[in-house]
Amino acid sequence: MSVRWFEGLGEVGLRWPRAVLALVAIATLWGALALRDVHIEPDISRMLPRARAVGLFRDLEQRTRGGKSLLVVVHGEERERLEVDLRAVAARLRASPHVAQVRATRAEWLGDTADSAPLWELSAEARAELAQRLTNGRRAALDATLQDLAADPLGGADLARADPLGVRNLLGEAAAAALPVPLAPGTDLFVLADGKVGALLVTGQKEPYDVDFARALLADVEVRLAGVRCDLWGGYVVAREQASRMQSDMIWSSTCSSLLIGLYLALALRSLLAPLLVLLPTALAILWALPLGAWLHGPFNVIAVGAAAVLLGLGDDFSMHFFARYGAERATRDHAGATRATLREVGVPIALGALTTCVAFLSLAFGEFEGLAGFGVLLTLGVAIAVLLTFTLAPALLGWPRVARLVRVAPPRSAVVALLERVAGSRAGLPVALALIALGASGLGAALVHGVRFDVDADALSPRTSAADAQRERVEAAVGFAPIPMAVLLDADTPPERVHDGVAELRARGVIRFADGPLRALPPQAVRADVAAFRQATAGFVAATLADLRDLECDASAFEPALAGLAAMLARDPPAIAERYRVRDGDRERLAVYCYVPRAVRSEAAWREFDAAARAAFGAGAEPFGSFALMGEIRRVLGHDLLVCSLVTLGLVLLVAVGMTRGHWLGWLAVLPVLVGSGITLGLLVVFDVPLNLANFVAIPFLLGIGIDDGIHLASHYRDADRARPPGPVGVAIWRTTITTALAFGSLMATSSRGLQAFGLIALVGVVACLLASLLVMVPLVRWLAARGWR
Repeated sequence: MSVRWFEGLGEVGLRWPRAVLALVAIATLWGALALRDVHIEPDISRMLPRARAVGLFRDLEQRTRGGKSLLVVVHGEERERLEVDLRAVAARLRASPHVAQVRATRAEWLGDTADSAPLWELSAEARAELAQRLTNGRRAALDATLQDLAADPLGGADLARADPLGVRNLLGEAAAAALPVPLAPGTDLFVLADGKVGALLVTGQKEPYDVDFARALLADVEVRLAGVRCDLWGGYVVAREQASRMQSDMIWSSTCSSLLIGLYLALALRSLLAPLLVLLPTALAILWALPLGAWLHGPFNVIAVGAAAVLLGLGDDFSMHFFARYGAERATRDHAGATRATLREVGVPIALGALTTCVAFLSLAFGEFEGLAGFGVLLTLGVAIAVLLTFTLAPALLGWPRVARLVRVAPPRSAVVALLERVAGSRAGLPVALALIALGASGLGAALVHGVRFDVDADALSPRTSAADAQRERVEAAVGFAPIPMAVLLDADTPPERVHDGVAELRARGVIRFADGPLRALPPQAVRADVAAFRQATAGFVAATLADLRDLECDASAFEPALAGLAAMLARDPPAIAERYRVRDGDRERLAVYCYVPRAVRSEAAWREFDAAARAAFGAGAEPFGSFALMGEIRRVLGHDLLVCSLVTLGLVLLVAVGMTRGHWLGWLAVLPVLVGSGITLGLLVVFDVPLNLANFVAIPFLLGIGIDDGIHLASHYRDADRARPPGPVGVAIWRTTITTALAFGSLMATSSRGLQAFGLIALVGVVACLLASLLVMVPLVRWLAARGWR
């Protein structure tokens, strides 16, 4: 690779230092102001690939009203007081500018279920009793009504005219059967049977993952609920907590990374100001890259929150190598000469190291996970800007003598590097190198034979303790079921008997509390026959009842409206299957039965139990579906993306390393440390059963792109140096860049996300393994091959 391009960038900083500093200041001011446009995307499902299972999951989530809903559970010791609170809260919430709808009454909650056909909801016994009341028992029912009217002429008149045949209690059974859970009688509100818990369902104006809106809605709702004992649950609650946690993680990991790296550099360089100079290009790169990345790829997801900490550890690698070489050159040259010599010596290795790192990041775009491409773009921007600033800003700053003195505060030495060099140069050097190669090969073999476990549970990305989870558990305990259902998809031609029997079996076994689906639209054949027989037997009961009233010398016209209404109600047939129960699955239509379980399914073992029970209850063709049903698809995609991203990264790493040395054997040796380090890391994952998930699987391709830097710098060093000599200043620079990178990744272990914690741990172990492999594998092999005439 030609060095003229790097020298050209350095000349800009040498010739026009004030102009460079002015442009950097303007860009920094823009970056600081543009940080306001950096937003968080807490919706983990947006990261998922385009696949059949993911499309079904999102479709079903919208159909269950789980998207823009907020469940408000109100508690009260006395039913009368509870009803007053429910009506007051509903009125306040309806006045909110953020709320589109409030469901407070039974009719509002049940929707089309409230207008169901009551005759079809009755049990066979109740239907037979009603038929008897309308035929042979009609005269006795009228006699009883007239006796009640005579006993209470004032209070009983309205009741007699509304229900002359006394069928209200029988039809009440149908209404109770239509309810999802037992509700308190005598109220139109959604109050549970114990009279101490009521619920409202709030629908927001916008999606919950519009974080600013979610926060505004919840803040407004909480003000309107002041003085009322209640619990909140729904997408808005989850979105607010996740966004706040992600922002906290971004700030906390960046702060920890900055402090740890700054402290280490201050100790290593024996200066408080030198670390500021080393970190300046990277800090500016982060400030510019965050708004640029947000503009190019929208909000940042749960993985991208660690980007600032990662960039801080990676970006300073370039400036550290630059300043280390500049300090050595400045001892014998003036500023301009030292800058040009530095660019000639380390410009190519720095640029190639940045290139392999960027390839590792951009390899995510070759995978199927949509949300990871933005993460790769963000990191690539940061690395590219850090390199650009190293080649331009550093020469402009080093023109000031006080700044130049900072890079020569302490000679480049390290006790750890000296120890490793001593081992590499001793008789034990070659056996140690072969042992590490064998260890890396064993780890790679273990990963190929046994495989690495994938954990696709969304909880793997969440903190171990969550306020939203605690709120969810309180809501489930109060209402007696999990508000978010799981679906069972059935073939469109599934017999109605199978649908009803399946639900009844699951309820009898306690697997579900109730089900919502096309049950009323698909009455079994036995019910159809029973209803037909009922209607045939009771045909003309209105006219017969009016005749009976006239025989009893009553004003029949006063009772005629109620009798006509009853006839219309009994003639009502079940509605057609509602659209929300019809699901498009590719080129076929399926029916969805939404099952509400007593407690949310939070583990794969619990999901397998529900899956087995649902398949046994509904028979062949049934497909239980929920968040855990995505596991198989996500496991497949994780394995595919890990393989593709790793191969793409490894392929370019080989091209860069070999191309840099034009086929020289040093180029092949430059790849060996990263292969050994990656093999050791994969072996540790297998031995300790550390799973890969959505957040940490990217650590493997990242390691391939980052770990090659050590080999490239050593290969560049040995092209011109005596191959029997130790790496010297290059080894110290590699040690320091490894430590800062490890500290950056290690800072992710301070976040609340378990996925990011594992990401940081895997990357930390990997970069340390690559360091050991570079100094204890590549250096002894270079000496050994050179001693045998390899040139």
